[in-house]
Amino acid sequence: VLTGLFQNKPSECFVIDLRDDEEMKSGSIPMEMNVAGSVWKKELMLEGVLRYLEEIKGQKDMVLMSMGHPSINLREDEEVDNALSVLLQQDYPRVCTLSGGFFALHEYIRRVNQTEWLIDHTPDACAVCKHYLFSDTLQKAVEASSEMASKTAAKAKIG
Repeated sequence: VLTGLFQNKPSECFVIDLRDDEEMKSGSIPMEMNVAGSVWKKELMLEGVLRYLEEIKGQKDMVLMSMGHPSINLREDEEVDNALSVLLQQDYPRVCTLSGGFFALHEYIRRVNQTEWLIDHTPDACAVCKHYLFSDTLQKAVEASSEMASKTAAKAKIG
């Protein structure tokens, strides 16, 4: 469903991005509205958000997306729960959360080599890119040391 967002196709979903300003430096996706997770507890700020969402209520599935960094963040869970609770109390018929959040979505985009799908994405400022740069470097180091160990073992058998 989300792939259609990146291929300029009409989408059945509308993404509500719960990330804060710092997390937004990792980029964003089309068809989303950024409403930081902290806003969902502030009644005055929330009124404008709900007024805007009322226009698409029932027409699209609402998808809540947090940062979703692998190191579990209780603040994120609470913010997703707050947003979900507000939308359900307002009788939105179809609300779900994106499992793994932006982190998982970005990883999918990275794997299919389509990072141009991200808007305002700067790899040097992107927490996800930094994580995977470290992870990829570590994986290459493990592979290289394993290969060296195999060669050393093979030489030991010959000698």
